[in-house]
Amino acid sequence: MRPFTAADFKSPESVEAIKKLYANHPVTAGYLVARLVHDLTLMEALPAHVARLGRWWVVWSAKDWMTEANSDRKSFDAFHRIVPLAAEGVVDHFRPEILLTTFAPDVATFDGAWIEWIKSSSSTPPSIGAELHASVYSFGGGGRAVLFTSPVSGGGTGDYAGI
Repeated sequence: MRPFTAADFKSPESVEAIKKLYANHPVTAGYLVARLVHDLTLMEALPAHVARLGRWWVVWSAKDWMTEANSDRKSFDAFHRIVPLAAEGVVDHFRPEILLTTFAPDVATFDGAWIEWIKSSSSTPPSIGAELHASVYSFGGGGRAVLFTSPVSGGGTGDYAGI
């Protein structure tokens, strides 16, 4: 993988830039989950949990990492463009949400009350509310969950890992 330049972080064509960056590297659901959990650790957004609900992957943190610093405002920019990861000691690293938008067919985020659809492979986003609520509340409720469908086909349901 090539190093990032300042132009990568400012590109309005972030999804295309990410596709080029990962052109020779397969992106799996496992990679996306690992990248999310890794970055949640860097952002000190722990504890975190990972669950598989049917065809959905859910990564949840007790901390709502979409809240802007010193504000209650939510920002979903990281799903739509390359955003530098602002964490102590981190250099030339971007937030992972753009990877989901680029490679996963369906992407949403959930704050414990509302599902915000980022991307859907169908004209009507699927209903997963009851399963998602039950899963998030089993982790402790509140916080922030990101959910996505796998960029590659794979089996298994009900897989769970706590971190």
